[in-house]
Amino acid sequence: METAYFLPYFLYTKPLANIKEKNMKNLMYLLLIIFTILSCSKDDYSMNEQIYGEWKLTEARIVNFSPNPPIIDYSDDNIIYNFKFNGKLIVTGEENVGYTNGEYEYFFGEDYLGGAPSPGESKILLVKINTTKWTFNITNEIMTLSNSYVDGPTLVFGRN
Repeated sequence: METAYFLPYFLYTKPLANIKEKNMKNLMYLLLIIFTILSCSKDDYSMNEQIYGEWKLTEARIVNFSPNPPIIDYSDDNIIYNFKFNGKLIVTGEENVGYTNGEYEYFFGEDYLGGAPSPGESKILLVKINTTKWTFNITNEIMTLSNSYVDGPTLVFGRN
């Protein structure tokens, strides 16, 4: 009679457990990557996309506390504010009440209008060019940057 030798059970199951464990780890990494990609907000991109590109300055409203504040018409001038993806603003064209020709750093997003938040103050959508904060609004491809909260001008742009 021949003797049959059987290997212990754990020698059969251990290699299978290692394969299952590796597959499970790979699956977890894959799920983590997918979750991370899907959790990226398209709102952030679309919000920033609003300002990118070339904008033609059409007018500036000057604050002087009169019933009819003066408006400077720039519609015939070719003054371009080009907001680049890399956080650079390039201004070209004639002289205007906003910025002279050149390159400036800018930030677009939500921030406090004042230096430090006051109690109850919430963040608002604004554009910060160098150190100056401008309130931001866009309606029907017309963008306004306003500095009127500190008696500065309101710049009105059309998408170029």
